[in-house]
Amino acid sequence: MAEQLPTPVGIQHFLPPLAIDGDALQEFSREMNDRLRDLEKRFYQPRINPRLFFGQSRMASAKPR
Repeated sequence: MAEQLPTPVGIQHFLPPLAIDGDALQEFSREMNDRLRDLEKRFYQPRINPRLFFGQSRMASAKPR
């Protein structure tokens, strides 16, 4: 087995604190929604179930033998 490296404990000082901008988050959400809608238009195919005939549906009572 490989040796496990110890993880540093404490606060990481190499990344500055990040302020969340509400406008930027809203713009990001809009762009992601647009991209998801575009993907759905291009690749989504609705599932088409085969038609059921009489007696094939769920909980249909079986004829006695």
